[in-house]
Amino acid sequence: MLGKPYGRLIPGIKKAIGAMNQMELAQTINNGDIVTINVAGTEIELNSEKLLVTMQGLEGYAFAGEGEMGVVLITHITEELKEEGNVREILSKIQNMRKESGFEVADKIRTYVSGNEMLQNVIVKFEEQIKKDTLSIEVIYNFDREYKVVRINGEDLKLDLEKL
Repeated sequence: MLGKPYGRLIPGIKKAIGAMNQMELAQTINNGDIVTINVAGTEIELNSEKLLVTMQGLEGYAFAGEGEMGVVLITHITEELKEEGNVREILSKIQNMRKESGFEVADKIRTYVSGNEMLQNVIVKFEEQIKKDTLSIEVIYNFDREYKVVRINGEDLKLDLEKL
């Protein structure tokens, strides 16, 4: 918003502002104070009328802040996080099916899985954890039986449980 008086100095102003602590600069300007920079021998006073302060996150990050405090979160979902999310959803679906079937908390079960290669690969990878957390003695893949179709993070998976 500096306009014509600083036209040729704009690249230098941008560089000077970029070299500053952005949080401190934003706070100073938002508090109504003036920041003075020197660009090519010219003193330039920046205030809220000359400098528009906005928060803009980088792709893959989320930011929230107030005053001197701020939090930055990485929003990129890695393959490992996707797998962990799928495992949590699978565990939840199995536990819900146990309840719906009237199984007792300590009942051992056999878990049957079919119909989705990607989710089956996740189950194979985390099979010991899934068996432990659901009291499954074994997981059987692609067995011919009646299944319930459940949604796991947008994917269909066929599940069935058998009380032992």
